[in-house]
Amino acid sequence: MSTNKIKNIKLIAIKVNFDFDFKKHLYLLNIKSQSKVLSYKFKRDQVIAFTSEILKYYYLANYLTIKPENIIISYAKYGRPFLLNNPQNIDFNITHSGEYIIMAIVHNATVGIDIEKIKHNIIPSQLSKIVFSEIEQKLIGNNIENFFTLWTKKEAFIKACGNGFSNDSYLKTSFGIEEITHLPEWAIYSKCIFDTYYMSICLNI
Repeated sequence: MSTNKIKNIKLIAIKVNFDFDFKKHLYLLNIKSQSKVLSYKFKRDQVIAFTSEILKYYYLANYLTIKPENIIISYAKYGRPFLLNNPQNIDFNITHSGEYIIMAIVHNATVGIDIEKIKHNIIPSQLSKIVFSEIEQKLIGNNIENFFTLWTKKEAFIKACGNGFSNDSYLKTSFGIEEITHLPEWAIYSKCIFDTYYMSICLNI
């Protein structure tokens, strides 16, 4: 991944206040988005969904200097969001974990982003067998940092590709724990942020 491409990625991070009375502001969202937010059972998940919808319809509108009602978002076969009526050819992706929600925006490229809060009560060597290749499992061992580095890289890659877990290709990767992993068509940048989180960004090259 070139330095220029990294610089051209716009990142917006929001630290969520889970006591926020979002229902007073639901009117800002269209009916479909309101229903989506309220479909979640727990308030924590509702606040996350509300904040994500605000990012999509208001921050993107401000970034593109258009009205929020002109933001039309559709979803690909496996749920990847994308903009319709997109003359500026931007792509975006959203992730959340713990207290943070992050949106990535890029022009003339495809982006996937993932953030995960580090959990020290897990056993990496047991969990890694579920989604990691044998090569990746050896890199992880029982190292928490390596686990979350590779976990976020894999999630960012899957989100960028837009295939979800529809096939087993995610089991055949051989990502490294270095800061930047280069693939034939993609590059993945990984970094520890906010002291207790790992974030990865996947971008086509």
